[in-house]
Amino acid sequence: MNFIKKYSLAICLVFIVAIAGIFYLVMNRKPAMVIEKPGTIIFSADDDENKQTPAADEKIKVYVTGAVKNPGVYEISKDMRVDDAIRLAGGPSDEADMMRINLAGFLTDGMQITVPAAGEEIYSGDSAAGITSDGKVNINTASESQLTTLPGIGAVIAGNIIKYREDNGPFKSTEEIKNVNRIGEATFNNIKDMITVGE
Repeated sequence: MNFIKKYSLAICLVFIVAIAGIFYLVMNRKPAMVIEKPGTIIFSADDDENKQTPAADEKIKVYVTGAVKNPGVYEISKDMRVDDAIRLAGGPSDEADMMRINLAGFLTDGMQITVPAAGEEIYSGDSAAGITSDGKVNINTASESQLTTLPGIGAVIAGNIIKYREDNGPFKSTEEIKNVNRIGEATFNNIKDMITVGE
């Protein structure tokens, strides 16, 4: 008893320090690391300020003319297709020949989409230069902007196509486009029904 009385103050101090240390560790403990499957991203509340807001859809303007109900210039998202542009123009008129239009074609800024009437020839700037009356891209005469309307063909590959035909002459068949740098079998299969070498 004399020992406890003699050292009671010291024991109390040790007990208080121990309690304070435990309290400090509990209050400042970091959350356990969570391991998720590969490909899973976990955001905490602190990550909110680091999240990037998706960029607004890039807008382009296209001119829809010919056999449509409301021809004119329309602003449209870049990732939309020819079919969407025609719908914005009120859809095809009764005399439209939709079998000659590639409704799945990609759009470029400043592009003209001419919907032909049955039996009508198309003589718009784009069609005469590199797009045939049935909506196919003539890889021997198409400009860079016309080539980029094909799926998977960007500005670089379009430039490669133009350089190839300048160096080697006109394409003799659509399959020959596979000789162009960065055009493989998969890309060719995606565009083969949309291209032609002309007569």
